[in-house]
Amino acid sequence: MEITAINPTESTPGKLVTLTMEGMPDYADDSNTKVYLGGHLLMVDGVDPQAGTIIVGIGQDAKSGTFTVTIRGGRKKDGDHTVPTGYITAEGSQEFTVNQKQNAVVISFRTLTPSRASSGDLVTINGDNLDAGNTLRVGTRSANITTKSEKKIQFRVPNGLPAGTHRISLVDGNGDAHYCLRPFEVV
Repeated sequence: MEITAINPTESTPGKLVTLTMEGMPDYADDSNTKVYLGGHLLMVDGVDPQAGTIIVGIGQDAKSGTFTVTIRGGRKKDGDHTVPTGYITAEGSQEFTVNQKQNAVVISFRTLTPSRASSGDLVTINGDNLDAGNTLRVGTRSANITTKSEKKIQFRVPNGLPAGTHRISLVDGNGDAHYCLRPFEVV
């Protein structure tokens, strides 16, 4: 497996980046794919083995560096038997640049409770500078914020979200999205 392209090749924190892969196994998905930038774990937003792409969010604490992609698990045919594959790793040779904005707001997420919920359920996020966020999104839907302070936000899971894993983001006054790296599942 090999990283063949990065688009864009530089970004500010809070943005999405697409990695194009060669030789990505067909069993790769959001649950078994981890992406690191300069040794720091990033949020995987989407994996498409047919297109050979992985979309990742650049976190607020990200530093410039090279990407490393690790895909865990899966199985492959070996003659008449199906065997576990272990880990497949690809390291990029192209440097990715993180441009820190002047006067950037740094919002960080520490905990997400519960990590699984249904429409209308109350969810709590603990972190830092959470009161700098104006809009909270679960996937593509805006959520109703019921409590907001510097260290805590509570919100209701929006109606109409399909079951599955969704990205949680908090948009600050500058219009920058800050992504929660913890997986959140709508049940």
